[in-house]
Amino acid sequence: MSEAIETTIVGVTVFSGQARVVRRGRVALPAGQSTLLVHKLPSSLVMDSVRASGLGAGVKLLGVDVRTEYVPDLSDEEAAAVREEIRRLQQDDQTLQDEDDLKQKRLTWLNALGDRSSTQMARALAGGTVTLEDVTALASYLEGESVFLQDRRREIALRREELKREIEALQKRLKDRRLLADANSHIDIAVDVEAEAAVEFTLDVEYAIRGASWKPLYDLRLNDDGSVALTYLATVKQRSGEDWPAMALALSTARPALSDTLPELDPWYIDVRTPPQPKARAMMAAPSPAMDEGQADGEAWFSAMPMASAAPVRAAAPAVAAVETSSGGAFTYRIERPVAIPADDTPRRTTVTVETLSAALDYYVVPGLAEEAYLRATVTNTSEVMILPGDAAIFHGADYVGRTMLKTVAPGEEFEVQLGVDNRLRVKRELTRREVSKALIGPTRRLDFAYRVTLNSLLDRPVSVTVHDRLPLSLHESIRTKLASAQPQPQEQTDMNILKWTVTLQPGKQQDITFTYQVEHPRGTPITGLDVR
Repeated sequence: MSEAIETTIVGVTVFSGQARVVRRGRVALPAGQSTLLVHKLPSSLVMDSVRASGLGAGVKLLGVDVRTEYVPDLSDEEAAAVREEIRRLQQDDQTLQDEDDLKQKRLTWLNALGDRSSTQMARALAGGTVTLEDVTALASYLEGESVFLQDRRREIALRREELKREIEALQKRLKDRRLLADANSHIDIAVDVEAEAAVEFTLDVEYAIRGASWKPLYDLRLNDDGSVALTYLATVKQRSGEDWPAMALALSTARPALSDTLPELDPWYIDVRTPPQPKARAMMAAPSPAMDEGQADGEAWFSAMPMASAAPVRAAAPAVAAVETSSGGAFTYRIERPVAIPADDTPRRTTVTVETLSAALDYYVVPGLAEEAYLRATVTNTSEVMILPGDAAIFHGADYVGRTMLKTVAPGEEFEVQLGVDNRLRVKRELTRREVSKALIGPTRRLDFAYRVTLNSLLDRPVSVTVHDRLPLSLHESIRTKLASAQPQPQEQTDMNILKWTVTLQPGKQQDITFTYQVEHPRGTPITGLDVR
């Protein structure tokens, strides 16, 4: 007995380029064997991915069959007639192409004949061996043939343009009919079951479809207590051919495999070089048997699921937590609020989760480039959520600061977020001394530079400020630079002469950082790059 069963979508898991859909339906099964038909599934369904399960006492699954039903819009006879007409027009076009090639060759020959004969006829005319009428007759012949050939080539070009439009129109007709037939086609799933007695049966069918995707978005908001609120958003879109009602939606970071064959290394052979064999004695290499073997190109990410067979129907699976970690390190996020996703390829935004993350705030200052203080948050991902690469909007309280791009951040990892310029911390950098030493140091000339960086806090709390500055870096052995003095001493001076101070600035206070450096070079040797910065 065959019976159509009404099903509804009860769950969808969206991956980066496809989705896994679960449909469920209930039916009253009589005793014995039955075939349950799930009609009109979208043509984007991956046929190898279909799985079936159910819930019912004494019911066994015997098998699952997937069928494609086409709704043809063009009969085979009509399609054959259209293809035959296209073939005929293409033959006409090829005939015209051949004629045009011949006309072009004859025109080239006439031009060459005219070039060669012009000199010869001039000499013959001067020698009296030909008359002026002979020259005129040859010129008229060449001109007449050239005009005829050019006119004919223009006619051929016009006719070929007409043929091209006719062929394209017929090909478009075939293509549109095929697309219409594909759009009208659908997939049916037939599930064979056997019941020991009449029973209420719940059938689940699960399948993959193409044309679905999601990507993460974030809002990062700095709270008054110094923590950061992370709003994990997602945009989901799909064009699978079936609308998804408001139901349980899951987003997975897994990347489904395209093949179920693991890569294997072949032996790596080396040998003594041998001279090449003469061509007459060279043998054709026999094709490798491995090259003839096809590889399965199915959707292997469903291979872990049990195939439907004559086995007892498994019980319903337990509920899944909001964030689930798979064995491969992938994450699946369960959307708490049901969301409907129509098949119009329009992105729909939904909230995945909202997490409060701990953060350490400090200020970053590079006064040699900009006399501004940048608020920076070093955020620790204290949640169980894997942060994927995506755009993030940054807010400082209620104020929108800007956008940034987050990279992959695992639970427990740190990442930095720039929160823009804070005008409550004033920065000033000035050159306080620049002089040439008057002391005689042999053939060496010494320059002294002194700078002062002033930090002025209008904040109501102590803050940590990291200040970066630099000294000139010599590219010649005769030029030497060194830090002569600094107050306070920098915590770090790199090989590239980058200086780093980290100071704690008290509320309403001011702090100066001063440093002096020297540059020595041979007298009379000009140096470049020593601009005052």
